[in-house]
Amino acid sequence: MINNYFTDRLKKYKDWWSAPVNLKSRVYSAILSGMAGFWIAALGRITLGTLPVSLSVIGWFALSGIAIGILFGALFPKTMRLIAFPFAFWGIS
Repeated sequence: MINNYFTDRLKKYKDWWSAPVNLKSRVYSAILSGMAGFWIAALGRITLGTLPVSLSVIGWFALSGIAIGILFGALFPKTMRLIAFPFAFWGIS
């Protein structure tokens, strides 16, 4: 029973990965990657940069993370969906 589950999941993943990319997939990946870029850039600047730092600097880092995330999400939708999904909801949880 468990073997059938994993076999089915692997088949669905292979079908999804080999399917052509459409506009809906690009938009979803861009939104997801933008959310991930926000958390990575904002929290990355706070934890890895020198402190104290002004809120405007963190805001600029967050906006640049969103822009880069949206760009990469639109260009590489399937790869960014796999990479960015855990980071997109990291700050919310």
